[in-house]
Amino acid sequence: MSRQFLSQILKVENEILEPLVASLLQVQSDSREPCCICLQGIGRLDEDVDFVFEDHPATADWPRLSDDIEFLCDVFCEDLDLSVRLSYVALRMAEHLELNRGFENHTMVVTARLIVSTTLYMVTHIMNEHRSLDDISGVSGIQVEQIRRAYRHIHPIREQLIRPETLWALRGGSVQDFLELLPAPSTENGFMDHGGGGNDLEHYLISAPTKQLEELCNQYSDELAHSGDAHDICRRIAGQIRAGLYLTGLSPLPVVAVSLYMASHLMGLGTSIRRISEVVGVSEGTIRNAYRSVYPWRDEFINSNMLDMYEDIRRHRVLGLIAWPAL
Repeated sequence: MSRQFLSQILKVENEILEPLVASLLQVQSDSREPCCICLQGIGRLDEDVDFVFEDHPATADWPRLSDDIEFLCDVFCEDLDLSVRLSYVALRMAEHLELNRGFENHTMVVTARLIVSTTLYMVTHIMNEHRSLDDISGVSGIQVEQIRRAYRHIHPIREQLIRPETLWALRGGSVQDFLELLPAPSTENGFMDHGGGGNDLEHYLISAPTKQLEELCNQYSDELAHSGDAHDICRRIAGQIRAGLYLTGLSPLPVVAVSLYMASHLMGLGTSIRRISEVVGVSEGTIRNAYRSVYPWRDEFINSNMLDMYEDIRRHRVLGLIAWPAL
């Protein structure tokens, strides 16, 4: 819009609209007072106004768009034939993006449609329900280039949009995903009977108190160079095995050995039974048999409550598996 055109608009306002509005409101238009918009005398603006243009672009106004975001998420996800799980993650991410002003200092006009469109572009990729920019643009009415620009803007903070309450819905974050990290006790994984080697009678003694289990978990975790979180998970599993009587009558060493093995796999360390056998001093056969006994009950002591206690581990695993859209 040219300066000359803007000048003409102001002249019309100054000469016609100001007196007209005063007449309609039945008030006296005082020509001695300046116009409230152009700040010139009423009826006396007879030359172009010298406009001052800022060197930097204006930032977008960011109204609260939460209600629109929820509605648009539902509508767009239905139009794009997306899953309920994806719709849930998209809504949580879009709300977080809006509340934390992820587009702050961006020059584009931010609307609920733009927020939801950009969020869906990300979420459909990370949850493997891919929809193209053209697909999303088609249902949202937001131009492809606008969505692309918005995504480039928030790309540096994209991982912050993954909320704790959505981890269960993302690949690698559910309880089942973690349980699948535990090798099945089958012959393919080396879990076969080894004759007498799998029945160390000296280990079939009175179960140890919880404190002793914890001390042994810490001791052997240190010797195996497991991290602090692996220590915690090992102690928790050992306590659950003892409390649930999954290995009734065994001395603490096989219980600790099994707990070390399970914790190492949940943490992605993958420590072998042979290595644990060497450190703990329990035969590989005993560890295999003990593991085979507790494996069917693994979801009893590795559950959502346990994973909630180790949010950093869960989050790290989820983020490590996410494939974000390319810039």
